[in-house]
Amino acid sequence: MNATTINPATLALDERTPPVSDVVSTIGGGAGTTSDAVRRALAGIRLGQHERRILLLAPSYASGGELGDGAVIGPAAPGRSAAEAHRRAIRRLTDAGLVHVTTQLVMRQVERPARIPVAWTRGEWQPRRPGQPTTLAMWEAGQYYWHNTVMLTPLGAAVVDVVRPALDTGRAIRWADRAGAIAGVLPHHEAAEEAAWARSDARLSALTAAWG
Repeated sequence: MNATTINPATLALDERTPPVSDVVSTIGGGAGTTSDAVRRALAGIRLGQHERRILLLAPSYASGGELGDGAVIGPAAPGRSAAEAHRRAIRRLTDAGLVHVTTQLVMRQVERPARIPVAWTRGEWQPRRPGQPTTLAMWEAGQYYWHNTVMLTPLGAAVVDVVRPALDTGRAIRWADRAGAIAGVLPHHEAAEEAAWARSDARLSALTAAWG
């Protein structure tokens, strides 16, 4: 069973998530972001195993993500305690400005036996008439539902770029030692997010013009 996030620019997304944490945004991000600003933004953030797993699984705009491309990330294990730990980890990452969570329309694809006998007739599937051979044994059906999806913010993507080995191995992370490197790659991820918004705006404008 697969879950695929629908990525339409037609979704009316009129509020933009701040591109970095409140601390960095307040003093101004972009090329002028300093290592001191990043250090203050990340001060006191502790990443447990659940937070590290989410950061490694969440997509970023720099990796080709578009608006609406956030990942549906479930708990690492079944059970109520794992689900609650997962929710707490997402809240902590959101509060830290490393991920943002949006509600997206998601399609779950399922395969199941055809319940209604059908046959390919005149270019479409039609109910099978008595005696007519069945030409479809299985069908793929899509079920749509709203689901929370997770996307790395530019700050989160910069953190993953710099400390990925530590996230993979569980080693301790000293933000003071990594702040300069994170500040160096942060403008790249901010530019990628802005480019994704620009592409979405362009597609939405084209659709609006087409609808007339």
